[in-house]
Amino acid sequence: MKQFLLALFNTFSIFCFIIGGAVIYFSIGMFITTFQTPVSFEELLDGVEIKKGSYVEGNLVYALSPIASKSTYKENKTTGSRTKAKISENYYAIPVSEGNQIIVLNSSEFLIEKMDRLAEETQNYMLGGDAPVTEIYINGQVNNLDNKLLEYYHEYMQEYGYTEDEIDNMPGPFAIDTFSKSNIRIMPFAGSFIILLGIGAGYFIYRKNKKRELAAEAL
Repeated sequence: MKQFLLALFNTFSIFCFIIGGAVIYFSIGMFITTFQTPVSFEELLDGVEIKKGSYVEGNLVYALSPIASKSTYKENKTTGSRTKAKISENYYAIPVSEGNQIIVLNSSEFLIEKMDRLAEETQNYMLGGDAPVTEIYINGQVNNLDNKLLEYYHEYMQEYGYTEDEIDNMPGPFAIDTFSKSNIRIMPFAGSFIILLGIGAGYFIYRKNKKRELAAEAL
């Protein structure tokens, strides 16, 4: 047994343990979340209470303009030049509690085009136009809003006429971190498989060393 454990301390096995463990660690929380009873965006709009770790699933009803954006660019260290900044994430305001509060939706660049369209439709609807027709299906986990976004959140709410005291007394603020349910449900098993690969590699080395010992004893 001791020899087998020592065989696990090879470069490939250690690499597998680190990668597999990281995959499980970063996905297990959302994996568990997907088995909760989800809250829909219609329910959020009706004022259903949520907390950190709540699972939100369904079509978005309304969306407002982003409270902030995250841009990325590439910089050439030799010349000092850099590419044009590209928006990689938008943090959209989603009305909840009959529109009296907002929750921030963290949207990846793949959803930005549709989210912008829904936000424009929502704005037109608020001005007396037709109800939004763009459908965006979301799976997400509720978390506390990132501290880096708090300033933008307060500024956004103040633009809508809320005072600092009113904002401070609101629940949260919360954010919805979106994810793919199918991917999240696979990841812990993928991480476990990677760990098993590391164990298998250690067992292979252990068997190889055993054969060498037996061959040496036979001489």
